[in-house]
Amino acid sequence: MNYNPKGGAQILLNNVNPRSVIVLVLAIAVAACAPGGGRVAWPVESYANACVNSPFMPIRPFCLNELNTEQGFRYREEFAACRLSVENFVEALDRWRRCRVRELAEIALTISKEAVEAIRCLESLTSTETADFSQCKLVQTSFSARRIYGSGFHNPPLCVREESFVPEMAERRWRILTCRYDVGRYLKELAEAVEDLDQRLRRETKDAADDATRIFNCMAKRERFCI
Repeated sequence: MNYNPKGGAQILLNNVNPRSVIVLVLAIAVAACAPGGGRVAWPVESYANACVNSPFMPIRPFCLNELNTEQGFRYREEFAACRLSVENFVEALDRWRRCRVRELAEIALTISKEAVEAIRCLESLTSTETADFSQCKLVQTSFSARRIYGSGFHNPPLCVREESFVPEMAERRWRILTCRYDVGRYLKELAEAVEDLDQRLRRETKDAADDATRIFNCMAKRERFCI
């Protein structure tokens, strides 16, 4: 150390390795920002937004990245943080699945109500010679079900679809009967689509959770090739 006339001390940089100075500065900065007496706080992924308008399944924690698995866990805090991240990830997978299925079920319910109301309106007007079928509110196909991951939704039958409806289709009773049959079949398909999505996502989220748990346990045992 060398005396500084303006107060304090001055470090003599002669014969000092610049790289060592950089490492020292980084170490001081990390220690200054870390809570708990200078101990580094390892990041924990919360997955708080797993259910916020995301059609994609949450990705596994960064601590299970293939770049980290070769080394295993070197610090107790690192192990604890990764364990919490994996637990949060598993919970987020289930929350994401329930959100996607609930969103699809709500859309299916809306479409079902619109289709039933449309066919009832058409049936009520078939006995009237001067019926104005334009007063029947038909199903809007610009719904958001197509954006939902793996929804498998299809368009409603033509006879109740807003942009495809032809008034002449409702002029005869047999066409209304055919339309009712098509709507009934379509409502069944909606229910099956929701159930199929739920079952598919259960399998996929379980596989993702099992895979993350396997990699974590592999790293905890300090084994190689954990991916």
